[in-house]
Amino acid sequence: MQATLLKPLQEGLKPGLATLEQHFKRQHNAAQPPTLLGDEHPTMADLVMGCELYQIYAAGYRFDGYPQVTAWLKSLAARPHFQAVSEEVNALGKDIQDQDGAYLALDAFS
Repeated sequence: MQATLLKPLQEGLKPGLATLEQHFKRQHNAAQPPTLLGDEHPTMADLVMGCELYQIYAAGYRFDGYPQVTAWLKSLAARPHFQAVSEEVNALGKDIQDQDGAYLALDAFS
C-alpha cells in the first residue's frame, strides 16, 4: 500500500532533480563541489534545499541517476554544522528503514 501511495510523490521529484542536475552540470568545477550559485561556499538556499533532500537520502533513497545532485548533497553533509543538525535526521531515517524497507526498494531515482 505504501509503495502505491509514494510512487506519485517519487515521480513528482524527478523533474526537479533533473533540473537541479542540469544546473550543477553547467557550473561543473572539478576543483570544488557544486553549489546553487556556483560559489565556493553554500548559501542559505543550498542549506534549505539540501536539508529537504537529505531527509529523503537519510530514509534510504539514493539519487543514482543524478551524480551532480549526489555530489552536492554529500558536500553539504560533510560540513560540521550540517552534521550536527542532521544527526537526528539520520536517526529518523534509520528508523524508517528498519520499520518498512519495502517502499525504499522502489527504483524511483534511477
